[in-house]
Amino acid sequence: MGSAKYESEHSAVVWRIGSYQRSETAHTFRCNIQLKQGMTRPTITDEHCEVSYSIPGSSTGLEIRTFKAEGHNPERWVKYEINYKYKVQMFPDLSID
Repeated sequence: MGSAKYESEHSAVVWRIGSYQRSETAHTFRCNIQLKQGMTRPTITDEHCEVSYSIPGSSTGLEIRTFKAEGHNPERWVKYEINYKYKVQMFPDLSID
């Protein structure tokens, strides 16, 4: 699902998932990393993986009814988006081949 690749600006493997069907079922995500010829396996210094994603706020049931900005006449346009970011501990037996 989606695609994963190393992005040097983040110094990390970034996994992008375009869309995801809502489901009550648990899902497992796996990423196999293949090093190019001549590259050496990196030493893992952090046992955590950072996860961040956003979802349309309209699916959460959250709604803004009033918005006021002192000294401004804001446009009546609202984008509902919820952003999540957290760290997940990886398994101790994780190996990168």
